Amino acid sequence: MLRLLDFHNNREKRVESMLPLWLWLCLLLGGASQGGAIANSVLQVGGAALIALWLWSGKRLNIRQDEHILFYLLIAAMVWIAIMFVPLPPTIWQLLPGRDFVAEGYRLLGMKLPWLSMAMAPDRALRSALVLLVPIATWLLVRRMDQTSRRRMAMGIAVIAAISAAIGLLQMSTGPNSVLRLYSPTNQDSPVGFFANTNQFSLFLACSLPLAAAWVATVDTRKPAKRKLLLGLCIFAALVATALIVGKSVAGLAFLVLGLIGTAHILWSRFASGRHKLVFVTGVITAALIAVAALTAIGTGTLGAKFENAPTSRSNLTPVTIAAGTDMAPTGSGLGSFAQVYAMHQPDRFTTTTWVNHAHNDYAELYLELGFPGLILVAIFLVWFLLQGYRIWQQRDDPNMLFAQAAWLSGSFMLLHSIVDYPLRTAAMAALFAAMIGLLSRPPTVSGR
Repeated sequence: MLRLLDFHNNREKRVESMLPLWLWLCLLLGGASQGGAIANSVLQVGGAALIALWLWSGKRLNIRQDEHILFYLLIAAMVWIAIMFVPLPPTIWQLLPGRDFVAEGYRLLGMKLPWLSMAMAPDRALRSALVLLVPIATWLLVRRMDQTSRRRMAMGIAVIAAISAAIGLLQMSTGPNSVLRLYSPTNQDSPVGFFANTNQFSLFLACSLPLAAAWVATVDTRKPAKRKLLLGLCIFAALVATALIVGKSVAGLAFLVLGLIGTAHILWSRFASGRHKLVFVTGVITAALIAVAALTAIGTGTLGAKFENAPTSRSNLTPVTIAAGTDMAPTGSGLGSFAQVYAMHQPDRFTTTTWVNHAHNDYAELYLELGFPGLILVAIFLVWFLLQGYRIWQQRDDPNMLFAQAAWLSGSFMLLHSIVDYPLRTAAMAALFAAMIGLLSRPPTVSGR
């Protein structure tokens, strides 16, 4: 019996020990949605394998009270996505909103109406659904991690962020055709690190700041070593700030300021020395002022370019997407169908040679693809996230909640950025977001079943 218990516990530990390597692979290989098809396929297979290993390890769910909603939301989302793949007879799918032109097309071709599913692009819907394997596997592994494992994970994310920032600066110094740029197409005039898009690169760097601060704050060491850790954190923050300023991402600079403020808040109560506080606060204020100055200097022109009255500007993409979603409501058009449906609803005056593949507003795009059920699920999740944040920050003096506070800040950055972009559609950021959601729960006091 003891041998069986030891074998069982070893299986659990082996599965949990894979998390740091798994997150590193996601952050290194999952930086593009379109240009990284092979890497994304590898990560999806890895996600499926990790879920299978997690189940094989005999790990109990041990659902905490504040996690029930997440499990219900996950199950509801999977059920709704599965329903959208069910073939329907012509008499039914013709009644769905926005399917009139599909039936008319078959009639014009003289073809018999086939059975079709609610998903208007089933092949793309399947590819979009498989992407969920990566964040699901990450969340299942992170949510039950103890405090030691959380520290290791935060340190690993900070290390990847530092390497990515350094590579981004090297990309700028070696020119737009640098061999260090991993993807094509990419932003050739900006640092991108391990990503294809400078906005997601900037978001990742900003998200790493609170995690690095939480790691420094939870290291139990003597004062001389703490000074070195604080110095290392300042150097890391300076590297991240330099990469973000060079990248000229408005959202990245805004999140840099918020990340520095969150970093200061996390560290404030952990360093009793007045001199430490004075030095750190001075450094944070200086870095924040530099970021605000850079944001002011480049923000006006960049925002004007993004929100000007152009066919592909965000000010035009979002209203057209919402209008198309309303035409497809309440069921939606199915995962992965945005590009085709948007093209059919795009006003003639916005017609260009540019192919619009995303709405640059993930909430509007989910409304178009998943209809009212998707919108309701997202709204419930956001309410849960806000309530969870309120609970976490009420316990700001609890050292066990420092990683939860850092994770909530990083998750907030990603949710806010989703209003003007689609960061969670890359495997790297989806895995990072799932890890942040897993960190929102209090770490177990005893590891194991």
